[in-house]
Amino acid sequence: MATESSFVEVAQKVAENILLPPLFVLRGAALLYQVTVDNQLLPTVDLKRPVRGNSAFQTDLCIFEKKSEDVSIPRVVMEFKTRITTHDVLTYSAKATKHKQVYSCSPAGKFHLRVRHNRQSTRMLRDKTAQRWLFLR
Repeated sequence: MATESSFVEVAQKVAENILLPPLFVLRGAALLYQVTVDNQLLPTVDLKRPVRGNSAFQTDLCIFEKKSEDVSIPRVVMEFKTRITTHDVLTYSAKATKHKQVYSCSPAGKFHLRVRHNRQSTRMLRDKTAQRWLFLR
């Protein structure tokens, strides 16, 4: 069975070869899952440069649209697993919902969970509430 990192690497290379500007792909990008403000109503996180562990989840791959030199909007989030549990489905579903709440400026945003369990058929599930697609393979 292929490792998760080799699975991600192949997908990243494919994305890099087919995406045209202003779209680009990043591996390990952090995306905000919440934005809070302090007593002066200032954000407590860096909105343009999120950091994992500081109100941000790290993603396996993310396709961004570059809007300006320092602003890029996530358009497609991809998570990869070599095996899956019920806990994984619930966790990634919750993450997708949180990302979509923060990045409401990205109505076309999609969240994909790609699972490779074996070399046989691919199954795909769709959760319509947050435009999530779960690929089971």
